[in-house]
Amino acid sequence: MPRWGEHALAAFVAVHLLLIGITGIGDAPTRESRSDRATLKHLAFDNDAIEDRIVASSERWNRFRGSVVRATKPYARCCGTYQMWRMFAGTHRHASRIELAVRIDGDWQTVWAEGADADPVIDYYRFRHYRRRLKGKKKDRRWSTFATRAAERTLAEHPDADEVRVRVMLATIPRPGESADLVFDDEIKTTVVER
Repeated sequence: MPRWGEHALAAFVAVHLLLIGITGIGDAPTRESRSDRATLKHLAFDNDAIEDRIVASSERWNRFRGSVVRATKPYARCCGTYQMWRMFAGTHRHASRIELAVRIDGDWQTVWAEGADADPVIDYYRFRHYRRRLKGKKKDRRWSTFATRAAERTLAEHPDADEVRVRVMLATIPRPGESADLVFDDEIKTTVVER
């Protein structure tokens, strides 16, 4: 290979690794989610001035990363490098789960809760990161598609049901020495579909 070819190949590999690194790292924490707020408090040692600087830096990083991801999306898809490195989920103080309930004669009955029996509709969303995004507070297109499909299937399986409720429930994970029972009592979001 000629000398200029080696330099061109080295430049291509360097740019490729840089793009994979930028797109793979993911967004920095902001004040939008409960877990991010807890992370920021920890990083800033409960100092509001430091937290404000961290948030400002995070927002700049997120804008920069977003523009790089948008500009290089075709290249990333071609190379198969569009998945972020969020395969290792950190521990959180709260656990969430998806629940399906039907209303029969005015009473709600839970027919499925995540972590119980397998469900083909739910298992379609088998990637942990994707399921975690479903459990966020936003009711976006992903949530609408998921909730509609799950509700339609549940209505078909329960012909006596008037409505289906698809919701995400939250529980606080107990600390050592506390009761080990998880109580899912905080509702994050709900979609109700009528027959």
